[in-house]
Amino acid sequence: MGNRVTYFEIASERPEADMKFYREAFGWEFRPSGENHSWVIKTGDRDDPGIDGKLTQKNDTLQQLVNTITVPDIAEAIRRIDQAGGNMVLPKKAVPHVGWVAFFLDPDGNMFGVMEEDKEAE
Repeated sequence: MGNRVTYFEIASERPEADMKFYREAFGWEFRPSGENHSWVIKTGDRDDPGIDGKLTQKNDTLQQLVNTITVPDIAEAIRRIDQAGGNMVLPKKAVPHVGWVAFFLDPDGNMFGVMEEDKEAE
């Protein structure tokens, strides 16, 4: 596994309008994610290059587009991010049946996430 961006999240003040826009502009498909005010985005066929993501209701004016990087070992990634100067903003937590995630700010203040896939996560 090569530390690739594998997921993105769009925070929106008007999710219905944004879903309409992305459907019409790019043909993206949306389905409720099970979390309040969020939808899974399917950007294309799984056999084509690219990634899928999520659209969420914006809860904070600082919320922004967030990319998530899949890593083979989240504990090691957290250690390396800390050593490189990143700042943890949301500690490691389980996404049930998906994996483990944690979120950071890079030295310029850009948020990003890391995820270790683990279907057993609870």
